[in-house]
Amino acid sequence: MEENKNTGQLVLAFNKELITPAKISPDLLDWELLEQTTLEIEEYKNIILDEDSDIQNITTLRKDISNSKTQIDNFRKDLKSYLESESKVYNDDLSSYVNRLEAVRKHLHDLEKLADQKRIDLKWKEIKELKKVLVKSLANKDLEQFIEDSDKWETKGCKMNTIESDIQEQINSLNSKYNSIDLVLKGVNKNIENKIKIEDIIHMFGEKQEHILGYISEKEKDIIDTEDKMRKKAEEDKQRAVKEAEEKAIKETEVKLKAQSETKNTYCGSYSTSAPITKEKKQAYIFIQVNELSESVTDGLIKYCQNNNIKFYLEER
Repeated sequence: MEENKNTGQLVLAFNKELITPAKISPDLLDWELLEQTTLEIEEYKNIILDEDSDIQNITTLRKDISNSKTQIDNFRKDLKSYLESESKVYNDDLSSYVNRLEAVRKHLHDLEKLADQKRIDLKWKEIKELKKVLVKSLANKDLEQFIEDSDKWETKGCKMNTIESDIQEQINSLNSKYNSIDLVLKGVNKNIENKIKIEDIIHMFGEKQEHILGYISEKEKDIIDTEDKMRKKAEEDKQRAVKEAEEKAIKETEVKLKAQSETKNTYCGSYSTSAPITKEKKQAYIFIQVNELSESVTDGLIKYCQNNNIKFYLEER
């Protein structure tokens, strides 16, 4: 046995000439009889169970064979124990040395893992500081959440310049996607009043660009459909309000004219006649001059005259 004091490495040389192997006499066991008996016992594997089978005989046979198997196994163990009685001391002693060296190896391995973890922690700290600088070039600060860390960055062979290139490549890809989608939104928002803001869909930037564009297209269709329905309803409400206002104006005009006609000495507007009105005159004419009346009021006045058989003529100036 040699020892390298610089490394703690042991060099063990196995010299079989220093070991005298055990010699067993052939008379220890009648191998031919054992083989012949075993072959005869193996014939019982051909037994099948039928109506003529005696289960009691099968049980007895099974117990006898079990006892024979136990005898052989015990013989084997006794022989092994006897042969290894002297070497067992060596085996136990060597196993003890193995365990003692394993305890040292494990301790050193734990120190290696601890040192490597410290190295990894320091590297991630450097990566974090590197990210702070690089993410300033993002088109939108919320895109930082989509920069993915790689397990390979932890390895000793992965240098910081490689990590910087990986991060910058992701930033360029995110900026390209952002600018492309922003351009699409500008075109889409020209056709709708309720604009789609990129801030409302930036949470989707982890998806493929095709998926995001499909979502925008569906969103645009929904908004256009909703706005068309709202405009249609607003127009219908406006027309309904105009109609109701006209009907109200006509009714109010009819009420006023009816009230005026029931007053004998009341005249509307200015009038002129070629001669004084006398009792002998059988028909009376009232000339009414109206200015700046709405179309609905004018229609109401005409309708009132028609309903009450009042003769009139309409002169537009």
